[in-house]
Amino acid sequence: MEPDQERRGPVAEARTLTGTPVTVGTLTVTPVARSFVFGREVTGERLDDGAGGMGHLEAFWFLARPSSVLVSDGSGTTRVPIVDVTRLAQALMVILALLWLCETWIRTRRRKGR
Repeated sequence: MEPDQERRGPVAEARTLTGTPVTVGTLTVTPVARSFVFGREVTGERLDDGAGGMGHLEAFWFLARPSSVLVSDGSGTTRVPIVDVTRLAQALMVILALLWLCETWIRTRRRKGR
């Protein structure tokens, strides 16, 4: 970090990002993703962020995942959601691990009470 830069507080930011549209015939498909950025904003640099502000974000945690696909044909646009099966499986594993820890803790407490 340069001496004339100053750090501001933590920043948590959620954005919806669209990818490059792909067109085949009259059908256009556009990917859509959600991104979450957690970091600290740094000011004092001469970088234009595109929104009229100066500075940049030092990210220390970044998560992006696909959320949907926009399908456009001649008659209109339809949003097709993307189900992230891997994320659901990970959540299930965390829940099962927490249940196992609780059960182990309860059994340990019962044995000590006897």
